[in-house]
Amino acid sequence: MFTPAQLEQMRQIGLRLDGAGTFWQADAPVTHARLRTALLTWLDVLPDGRDVVRLDAQRFAYVDVAPDAPHLRAVAARWDGDACYVTWDDGAEAELDYATLTVAPDDALRVMIRKLRGRIGGAAYQTVTERVEAGGDGYVLRARGQVWPLRP
Repeated sequence: MFTPAQLEQMRQIGLRLDGAGTFWQADAPVTHARLRTALLTWLDVLPDGRDVVRLDAQRFAYVDVAPDAPHLRAVAARWDGDACYVTWDDGAEAELDYATLTVAPDDALRVMIRKLRGRIGGAAYQTVTERVEAGGDGYVLRARGQVWPLRP
């Protein structure tokens, strides 16, 4: 049996995720595509706000995510009627959480996906913004029969 201090030390594995979406273990980038996808799939946030890669409730390790960096990046988006679905770089597809949409300083869209920060840029951005229009003090997204403000 391990002590809590020993478990904490074992969970410090030197894994980090940079602002460009590259995982690093110590000073080496994680280049194996399936391992990278697995790490993205395992990303989670503890109730205290610490980022982890989690296998289950007891087995997890800490990951240092660059400040304000997204956890996940959109690779594609599609509209199904008035609902927008995004495919993330972990392979998951989910409907946008419209209430959490914000505009990043680089004009990309930010959104929460599960408990993680997501970034919508590139081709996915072009698809999502097909339904963006001027409204109120800035821009809004029309989806699900509602108008969702895009806040900075």
